[in-house]
Amino acid sequence: MARLTWRFRLERERIDDDVLVVSMAGRLSAAEAHLLDDALTAPKDVAVVVDLEALDYISGPGLAALGAAAGRAAAEKRQFIVCGIQEAVLTCCGLAGLLPTLVVEPDRARALAT
Repeated sequence: MARLTWRFRLERERIDDDVLVVSMAGRLSAAEAHLLDDALTAPKDVAVVVDLEALDYISGPGLAALGAAAGRAAAEKRQFIVCGIQEAVLTCCGLAGLLPTLVVEPDRARALAT
């Protein structure tokens, strides 16, 4: 019987020098949470869009990294938008108490238009 494996992929893309898009796919486990924390580090004048459309799972440390990055962005008064969030990941964010601290858009196009 074949075993299901979710590989984690993370990509960073700068758009017009003032927006950083971080997109993730697969399963963000505790082992990869530091990658997310590093990827979400941006200069103070850069808005951050986190595209979770292809993310199937996020661990507690991944949620902590997402929350910490949102907190840093708020303290620096810059935009931090999460988009394309799947229902399972949305549920995890809700259970972790992150939803009130996040700006959530349905897709990347809406997030970039904000």
